[in-house]
Amino acid sequence: MTRSMRNRRVSTSIAAICALALVPLAPLRAADEKSDEPSKTDKLLTQVTALTTAIEGLHDKGGDTVKEQGGILEGELLSSFAIKAAAAQIRSENKAGSFLVASSSDAVSTDRWLLFDAQYQGICMRLTNTLNCGDDDAEIPIDDNGSGGGGPLVALTALLPFLSSVFRSETEISSLGGALLDSKLLARAIVDSRAKTEGASNTFSLLAPKRRSDISNSKPYVLLQKLMTTRARIAKANAKPKQKPDEVVASSIKVADEFVTSTLTADATGNVPLLDIIRGYDMQEKLGTSNLLTVTIEKASGTMLKRKGIDVALGAPSVRASGGVIISYTVETGGEITQTGFLACTTKLTELKRIHQLKASAFAGNCS
Repeated sequence: MTRSMRNRRVSTSIAAICALALVPLAPLRAADEKSDEPSKTDKLLTQVTALTTAIEGLHDKGGDTVKEQGGILEGELLSSFAIKAAAAQIRSENKAGSFLVASSSDAVSTDRWLLFDAQYQGICMRLTNTLNCGDDDAEIPIDDNGSGGGGPLVALTALLPFLSSVFRSETEISSLGGALLDSKLLARAIVDSRAKTEGASNTFSLLAPKRRSDISNSKPYVLLQKLMTTRARIAKANAKPKQKPDEVVASSIKVADEFVTSTLTADATGNVPLLDIIRGYDMQEKLGTSNLLTVTIEKASGTMLKRKGIDVALGAPSVRASGGVIISYTVETGGEITQTGFLACTTKLTELKRIHQLKASAFAGNCS
């Protein structure tokens, strides 16, 4: 049975009940005044009261139930549709230019690269008296000596409870689990090659993690190799037989060792600093021709509404859900933040089973 057919059935049922309840009571009472038996009016009022009681019972009829952990997939799907709506809005607001897109967890400050470069040059200066550790001819600072009608009142008394039963509904609001909070999904939705913005002359690329082949060819890694080579050469020169090692050179070698070790050692979360340094270097290079668009999902959630009413008792859906996200973003151009903003995007309230049709356009809401 289609949804429209079910709605017509429910509407017809309610209309029939109301028509029965609204039968004029005054003529019926006049025809039965001489009878010692209960009048037709009294009988009808008794029937209406009984019908009201029956309808009240329908209100308590068990409906759909969503147990704990239920609705998680639906919550994930709804928040993904809201994320897509947010991505489309961001694309439409940035119609011109080249954008490097990063989630808040992927974006790293270019300061990581700048700090690495400064430390590298400082250590090279200590080791070789130059800023280039790869110069094999660099001077080695070691000397030869060694660092709701009828009867008005009666009818009204009977019909008000009846009409209340027909039209009364109860709504239970609860949180819908399964919301997606990974900002990387939003970044990928913006870069999605299938997404098109009419009248746009922009390009979006993803700031993606480096692959192994990329790492070995990156400038920070090459510089680190040069530093290690220079360190080994100077350490060898500072350990000549029958000569006392220069304490200043030995100290510089120790600093170089600590620098290399800290750059290549994973922290408590498993992140290796060198990777952030490489990404920082790449960002520094690309920001010369691209804008940096950083996106964050600040909040994602969903709401589930469970209704009880006569229409639900007659077959109408009792559970509906909606989802939404709140996101923030910044645009950086030439090292300066040129635009900031945030968006609230929601989906329309919809039946759970319709979510699985994956037709976001049927219930995707708006962003503001």
